[in-house]
Amino acid sequence: MPKSAKLAITREMELYAQYPDPKCTALSERIAQHYSGISAKQVLCVSGVDDAIYRIIAAQQPRKALILAPTYEDYEGALRNAGCAVTYHFLQKEEKYQTTETILDSLTHDIDMFFLCNPNNPTGQVIERKLLNQIVDKCQENGTILVVDESFIGFLDKPEEYTGKGLIHAYTNLIILDGFTKLYAMPGLRLGFCISNNEELLGKIFAAGQPWNVSTPAQVAGIAALKDKKYLKETQEVILTEKKWLLNELSKLKIEVWGSCANYLFFPAPFPNTRKLLREDNILLRNCENFVGLNGEFCRIAIRTHHENEEFIAAIRRHVISGEH
Repeated sequence: MPKSAKLAITREMELYAQYPDPKCTALSERIAQHYSGISAKQVLCVSGVDDAIYRIIAAQQPRKALILAPTYEDYEGALRNAGCAVTYHFLQKEEKYQTTETILDSLTHDIDMFFLCNPNNPTGQVIERKLLNQIVDKCQENGTILVVDESFIGFLDKPEEYTGKGLIHAYTNLIILDGFTKLYAMPGLRLGFCISNNEELLGKIFAAGQPWNVSTPAQVAGIAALKDKKYLKETQEVILTEKKWLLNELSKLKIEVWGSCANYLFFPAPFPNTRKLLREDNILLRNCENFVGLNGEFCRIAIRTHHENEEFIAAIRRHVISGEH
């Protein structure tokens, strides 16, 4: 979390005796400035991306929705909680779980809503702009609401080449989700936002939740974080540097990483019981067994400090060389 955000929270404490701004006016304006070409009226602030997911579903009440498999599991949970039928587009192991043009065949006329995570979680794969354009076009043609979750896109080397935020002006069915949980390390403040050119739809999404859902401390921290260009630059540089180092070290151990576009790495388990053995070394790998379309053969690990990354590589190397598994 940026120090500037922490300071802003303590500096503005006199504001906390009042109700928060339900429209998050100042924060929406700052978000619009941060992403050039977007106006504040196209921004809706919410209490985290998950809040946006539930609100969108409540506002639109889809009967049938499409999600990737594997992908972030809370899309399915929120949809089924609302009584919506869920269908999967299974990404293929042979293609390293990359989203390909075959997704277009799954976007049939009966799909009311499609949740697309870009970069995808947990696979760490990003969708090329050309395919994203095709997906948006197909959804618009079919009357499908397309929700693109860009929670991890800020970790890309050149996020501007992949984001769909600039596409909103041409489409009324497109909603982009993003937030402060990942890139700005503020999960406890619960702060996210929707971007759409469809003001009527944003109004319905706002009405689908309670009005004072974003606290004043969260709004204050969000504004300060977006102003802190130094924090953003340094965070992106650290992630990219450590990612490059990890990929090089894993390559030396003949471990192929399948997805590395976010702040985590996704790869086939290098030996049996990988998670169990590394847990004994106090290193936690994300369990991918609970993702539809995956099993225990795959691992996901967050990119952390250089010291922690060194400990991870040392543990992997020790098990690979010793053959303890």
